[in-house]
Amino acid sequence: MITVVPLLFALVLIAAVTVWLVAVPRALPGGPALRAGVAARVAELRPLGAWVEIMLAGVGLTLAVCWPVGRLIARTQHLVDEPVYRWVSRAVATHPDHLVTHWVRVMQLATQMGNKHQVWAVCAVSAVVLAVAYRGAWWVPVLAIAAVIGIEHYLQIALADVVHRGHPPTSLGTYPSGGTARVLCVYGTVVVAGVRIWGGRRAMVVGMGVVTALTAVEGWSRIVLSKHWATDVVGGVLFGALLLAVSVLALTALPRPDRTAAGEADQEAASTTGPAAEGTDTEASDAGLPTPTADAGSGVAG
Repeated sequence: MITVVPLLFALVLIAAVTVWLVAVPRALPGGPALRAGVAARVAELRPLGAWVEIMLAGVGLTLAVCWPVGRLIARTQHLVDEPVYRWVSRAVATHPDHLVTHWVRVMQLATQMGNKHQVWAVCAVSAVVLAVAYRGAWWVPVLAIAAVIGIEHYLQIALADVVHRGHPPTSLGTYPSGGTARVLCVYGTVVVAGVRIWGGRRAMVVGMGVVTALTAVEGWSRIVLSKHWATDVVGGVLFGALLLAVSVLALTALPRPDRTAAGEADQEAASTTGPAAEGTDTEASDAGLPTPTADAGSGVAG
């Protein structure tokens, strides 16, 4: 059924992969080694230098993976994309007119959440809110969000040029699907930056669950509206997931939120309660983010 089965499949698949990669980083093979490596780079290059190095390496890795994948899936157009395009067209054509009209309207509304200007507007507001919440480290969420927006935009253009696979008859959308990638990597970065100050592991899982649900809806809308070939959307998910993983890893090199003003009373209480002050480190660890690296970053940045 065009409105249910593919959407549920995409939702389950993307949610499983993204939560495994981002929300539970301790499950990653080599996770402790990654955290130790980031901590070492922070100690050597200072937080900002380590962040730049990780982002540049991640851009190179993303390009190295998505370029050949794009060339490969372009060869499957007659095997995958054209049959899916015809199936969607027939499914829409065989539905009663009022159902098609309502469904298309819903998809046209949903697909806008991945459009560039809508994403940029949401992120501008999010960056301001997070900057205020981060206090002395206000520049951390602003830098992280701005960087992932810019990198996604220009790297998508570069991939479209080098893969050059064409587009459906009804649209100019090509590989990779930028709307799908933006929802995943940009909104995902906003969620992770927010969880660093407001949440723990449960908040991370819930937040990334919402992001993956939005990604699935965005991707499916692009297929239903014939804005992209189906494999363009698959490529967009891969592209967005890689950029999100890079953004999250690089974010751990930057200082954690400044809670100095709120922490003065805690320090006074800690002088009498002793071990109570250790709770913040435990909470940070429970959030699934590498505490040693973040701590090292804060110390060097100060």
